[in-house]
Amino acid sequence: MFSSRKGTGGTGQSKRTMKSKGWKADTYEFQVTVRSVYNLLPGTTRTRLLIKRGSKVAKTQIVDASNGECDFNDEVLTLSTSLFVNPRTGEYESKPMLLTVKEIMSKTKTRVYAESKIDLMDFCLQPGKEITKTVPLKTGKGEKTVQLTHVQFSVRAIPVAEGVAFSEISSDASIANLSDFDEDDVAEGRKKKRREQDNAELESVLEEEEFEESFVPSVSEDLSPPQRGSDPTASSDVGGARAYSTAKKRSKKANVSYGDDDDDDDDDYQEDKESMYSSEDDVRVNSDENNKIQTGALGYDYNADSAFVYRGEGQNNEIQQAPMQGQLRFENVDGGVEATDTLVPGNRSLRLMVNRNCKINVRVIDRFGNPRARGGDDVEAVVVHTETNERASCKVTDHGDGSYLLDFSCPSAGVWMLRCAYNGRLSNEVHKLVVSHGPLTATDLILDLPQGTQPCGGYAPVRVRIARPEDGRQFSGAEGFQVKLTAPSGVSVGIPIECQPGSIEAVGTICWPEVGENWVSVTLDGRSLPGAPHAVQVAPEVACLAASQITGPGAHKCIAGERATFIIETRDQRGNRLREGGFDLEVSLKCKTKAGNDERFRGEIIDFGNGSYEASYVCKVAGNFELVVALGEEELNMKAICEPNVAVIQSCVLLGDSNLDLIVGKEGRVTIQRRDAYGNDCPSRQGQLAFRCTIDGPGLAKCDVIDGSYGRSDVVVKCTIIGRYFVSVSGGEHMDSLPGAPFEIVVTPSIAAGSACVTSIYGAQLASPDSDALVAVAGDEVIANVSPKDIYGNATSFTSDQSIFFTAVMDDEEYHFENRGGPRAEATLSASFQTAGSYLLSADAAEEPLAGYPRILIVVPGATDPSKCMVFGEAAAGVRVGRPSHLTIHAADKFGNLRATGGDVLDMTLVSPDGRSVVTAKVVDHSDGTYGCEFKLDQPGMWDCQLVVNGQTGRSDVQSILAEYGPVIAQECSFVGLGSDNLGGVVCFENGTITIYPNHAGNGTVNDTSVGRRFNGTEAMTTRILLPSGEVAEVKLTFENGVYTGTYRWTQVGMHTISVNLSQEAIIGSPYNVEILLSLPQIPENLSAREIADMLPNLLPEGAAQALSNLSPKDAADAIQGQDVENVARMLSGVMPGTCAEILSELPPKDAADILGAMRDPTDVLLAMSTEDLAKILANADPEDNAKFLDALKQLSPGDLGPLLKNLDRGNLEKLCEDCLLYTSPSPRDATLSRMPSSA
Repeated sequence: MFSSRKGTGGTGQSKRTMKSKGWKADTYEFQVTVRSVYNLLPGTTRTRLLIKRGSKVAKTQIVDASNGECDFNDEVLTLSTSLFVNPRTGEYESKPMLLTVKEIMSKTKTRVYAESKIDLMDFCLQPGKEITKTVPLKTGKGEKTVQLTHVQFSVRAIPVAEGVAFSEISSDASIANLSDFDEDDVAEGRKKKRREQDNAELESVLEEEEFEESFVPSVSEDLSPPQRGSDPTASSDVGGARAYSTAKKRSKKANVSYGDDDDDDDDDYQEDKESMYSSEDDVRVNSDENNKIQTGALGYDYNADSAFVYRGEGQNNEIQQAPMQGQLRFENVDGGVEATDTLVPGNRSLRLMVNRNCKINVRVIDRFGNPRARGGDDVEAVVVHTETNERASCKVTDHGDGSYLLDFSCPSAGVWMLRCAYNGRLSNEVHKLVVSHGPLTATDLILDLPQGTQPCGGYAPVRVRIARPEDGRQFSGAEGFQVKLTAPSGVSVGIPIECQPGSIEAVGTICWPEVGENWVSVTLDGRSLPGAPHAVQVAPEVACLAASQITGPGAHKCIAGERATFIIETRDQRGNRLREGGFDLEVSLKCKTKAGNDERFRGEIIDFGNGSYEASYVCKVAGNFELVVALGEEELNMKAICEPNVAVIQSCVLLGDSNLDLIVGKEGRVTIQRRDAYGNDCPSRQGQLAFRCTIDGPGLAKCDVIDGSYGRSDVVVKCTIIGRYFVSVSGGEHMDSLPGAPFEIVVTPSIAAGSACVTSIYGAQLASPDSDALVAVAGDEVIANVSPKDIYGNATSFTSDQSIFFTAVMDDEEYHFENRGGPRAEATLSASFQTAGSYLLSADAAEEPLAGYPRILIVVPGATDPSKCMVFGEAAAGVRVGRPSHLTIHAADKFGNLRATGGDVLDMTLVSPDGRSVVTAKVVDHSDGTYGCEFKLDQPGMWDCQLVVNGQTGRSDVQSILAEYGPVIAQECSFVGLGSDNLGGVVCFENGTITIYPNHAGNGTVNDTSVGRRFNGTEAMTTRILLPSGEVAEVKLTFENGVYTGTYRWTQVGMHTISVNLSQEAIIGSPYNVEILLSLPQIPENLSAREIADMLPNLLPEGAAQALSNLSPKDAADAIQGQDVENVARMLSGVMPGTCAEILSELPPKDAADILGAMRDPTDVLLAMSTEDLAKILANADPEDNAKFLDALKQLSPGDLGPLLKNLDRGNLEKLCEDCLLYTSPSPRDATLSRMPSSA
């Protein structure tokens, strides 16, 4: 093994040297299964095992020691490292690993208990196999002392990577991994001196003992699988063997065994190997030395042909040496042969084991080196022992392809020679076979175990001997012995066994721990030795109380008044159980009475006669006591405790004063202590004595029993009604009463609580039955009375430090109630409010809100005051003469609060500027405190405004209204002509005239301007025609006599669209369509109603009117039935009103009403209808159509109009009543019905 160098260039030099020599490495993972550490020194409580290789460390869990052994439960530790292959020997270099047992003394303090070294190379010889080891631990420095403590473990070596070149291992850690643990033990000068001495001794030995060296099994000749890295085709080099032999002899002279755990020797050996490989004066053996003459014990020259003689059946014939036509070449061993029996071509040495078959394939080649491809040749093999000339038989099998199988085994250890012959002639090559015994097995050993009965605690030897030492078998010191002693209790104890290298006997010592049948097992590498396991009977000693076992609850505790028992199992001083009785045992107890005196009570003992005894006693005083067990003069004192018995109601007591004075809502407690029949206080426990309590008094009360600690229970009482209460407590199976019960409790009221106080409000009322909002009138006084109550509603008084506040807040402004004082049993506060609105009313008593507060207080306005009412609207800034005007009046009380409800009787009158006329406005109550006023002033000037509310006169903020003339708007205009009436049809190339005039209220003419509606000639009046060609033509208008007129000549046939606008706003009836024809059609008089009905959609309104006039009313009604309403209205506009009325009477009332509603002016037709037909029309017409019929209704007499009013809606009826003088207007029905056509 190589040691890392200290100082400059140490590690680098080793690395360069090893790299230049072609070193390779195989990486293994070692799985270490830790079984146990046994025979620990007394006082060792906890340990931990560490494995260390260089800087790599793995450690187990901390394990507690039991009976001198730490069982690690097969904990597995893993450690990976590389084993280096010596390129000269082809073998692994030694790789030591340190096993350290650390004693855990505390959480922060540990110490090294002991340690041991093992060589990982030993486990690589059988990769993948788990190998069990038991090694002793050593302590101390320098010459370490072997301890009785052993470590039992197993190691499994698993190859990870093979053939890694040393150049690939570049880290310093890898180089350090080659070093030993104690690399600093030997100084550099001391190492150099020892190396020079060893080299000199090596040279002298090589000169004196050549013969012996030639047969020493060299490392390079051992080609088993762990010895990887050698070149299979290289010639055998025994230089390594010589070096090994010389070094071994030197070590024997120095009385130091090779491969022991001393670090100095490891370092020296490492340096020797480095010196051999790096020095220019290396000792080498050339090819001539490989062929040196070797002589056996009987003087044979095994390189000479005469040494190999063919021995056939019953005769011994020499094989003649002659020129051979063919030669033999060795090949690899068959697959069924173990790896240790492999002979690699080109190597002349092979390691074998005694009596183990070796199978080798050989191939015949001719003298030119060509392999033969067929069999049939006579191939023999001679195997000869070099010292005894003993020969081994060899079986040769011809494969028929030029190859042959040699099958033989060597019956004894030593050096054998193998030489083959081909067709009676010997081969030139001689091969050396190094045969040795295999490792010892269980069948090779004899076990000597103690016989007869052994005393408990005594010692006895265990010997393991080699069965046939005369064969030269010896212990190597590395045998995996495992000796275990299994006691009757099942506890197993490992027994260390000392095995010295070179000895023929291994010895261990057993200490018998238990009485009974103890089993001793001895195994080697997991196999039991003959005679194992072996049973040994162990006898006990005399009884000892200190070692006896005491079991049972009575040994530690008892229950007052009840007999307690425990069992005494007698044992000797080593803890071995005794199987016979007869010992005079006594039991007694010492305790303190309730008076405090010490007393001793004697118990009873029952002998079972088998070494077991029952002890019993009775204790009545609860608490700690001392239990004494005596055997002769030996006493065993034990601490025990007496627990109280179950509690009984007759012994329970009330603690403290049971009469309580309580305040409502507060809890009162009375404590009950449980006691058993012997007066001992009982602790709290499951299933303890339960209490039941009841309470009687003026009101409902809460009474509970709450169990506490120390066997106590509290009777908790809580009352909400004042008065005197009585509490009864009972318990037990018969519900007996508790001594001292029942007890009295007096309950008094608590202080006033705002949430419980009762509040009464005067001067305000609830807004609604389901609302808690209060409503008060502005200016009225609001009074609040507060009666004090405690939180449970008991009457009480306000204390001197309790205050009552009422506060109203609106728009961040606070209003405080005034406290009028009064007795403490009641508080009175008052306030009044002038501003209407919603207030947040807060009330506090005793620093907490009163029940129901805060709440809303709504202050509503008082009675309406005309002088405070608000008048606003568009009419306040001025009105137009002759147009309806509007004002809004918002009622207010004397404080200016606007009312939100109606119901007032309000009248508004306006007096003309000259004082001659008065206009009374129409007033509408909006039911929200506002009133709408509508009026129409008939002359310009300032009109005086007067307001009367509920008979009270007053002047509002609007005292006069200015009336002025205004411009005419589109809605106040009308137009005629230009095809708008659809009379007679419109023919192309004729002129059409349009007249635009303002509307008037009366029956005036176009030029009527009596009410101030007139054009001034500056109006933006336009008339445009959309022609069928898509062009737009504008009609030139002329203003004259207050109207606009214009003429346009129709130049295109088709549909024209006419738009009449004032200030870009359409005048009523605009736009409209006019179809221009080439000429009016002529309707034959002999056409049927159906034919006319089919022609109507294609006729102009004038032609359709002519056709309908020629039909009877019934046929005409059938002809227009189902036609478009707008088209029918235009058709009937050209029919006489009387005829039109007759036609419409034949239609359903709804259809007739829709046609009249589509006409521009149906007045004449309506006046021509009978009252019965007119009533049907009004009943089926839409309300907006009824509004168009008002002009006709206004002209009816009251007698005719009365039956029709029920068919009008309220709005139209009011308008009719407003504009119609029922008693003065003459009825048009008095005159003869006109046959003139109605206006469109």
